[in-house]
Amino acid sequence: MTEKIKLAVIGSPVGHSLSPFIHRRFAETLGLDIEYEKREVTSETLEAFIAEARRGGLRGFNVTMPLKKAVLPYLAERDDISLECGAVNTVVSRDGGLSGHNTDGLGIIRSLKSKIPELRGLKALILGGGGLANIESAALRREGASASPVVRENSLAHVLPWAKIARLAAESDIIINATPLGMARGADTEEFAELTWLDGVRRDAVVFDAVYKPSDTRLLLEARRRGITALGGLGMLVYQAEEAFRLFTGAEPPPSAAGDIIAELG
Repeated sequence: MTEKIKLAVIGSPVGHSLSPFIHRRFAETLGLDIEYEKREVTSETLEAFIAEARRGGLRGFNVTMPLKKAVLPYLAERDDISLECGAVNTVVSRDGGLSGHNTDGLGIIRSLKSKIPELRGLKALILGGGGLANIESAALRREGASASPVVRENSLAHVLPWAKIARLAAESDIIINATPLGMARGADTEEFAELTWLDGVRRDAVVFDAVYKPSDTRLLLEARRRGITALGGLGMLVYQAEEAFRLFTGAEPPPSAAGDIIAELG
């Protein structure tokens, strides 16, 4: 009888997370027995969760907002990319303590490479200046691409320097939305104020939206309407989970597993 592998995803809110479904699907392809739960954890309750995780035999846990930085003081070691971007989304329990990793960057690179096999020398424009933008910038630089984040002009998330974006987008090979604009969040969902800047984007460029719900955001639909290749965030989500699964289990899912899960969720 195989040992049950106990995993979790922590954050607040966490009820919407697809991580349990994705990791269970990867486990099924290998016949592994996993228990993966969602845990509502805030910055105030994080220390108690860490103590519980150490006592309860968790193999590891995924970390979502707002804990990707808050978890750092509890880690004995971190991988290079999490050191560079200053955030962790995967924590593995090892004999010497907790090891922090960031698999988000790998997720976006694998997703982009499905359309652009060689990223070296390309110019990327990243909309947003938060943690995800930092991760994406670090991952792209590691591939030899340049990344230029454009941050909001004030505390309102939807206020971006549109004139500057139009100019930079016209010069870019890749345009990435690393903001929550367009994300389905109920009545308070914020959308892009305008998307006419897409008119100047080259038809051989790629628009990537890190939002995965809905799968077809307004940004993606408007890009495709103009004949621009557009990618949603679902691939990034599944690919980063696949790398986290490897870290948790030491097992390699079949090559077709990620694509099958993307098709199932899409």
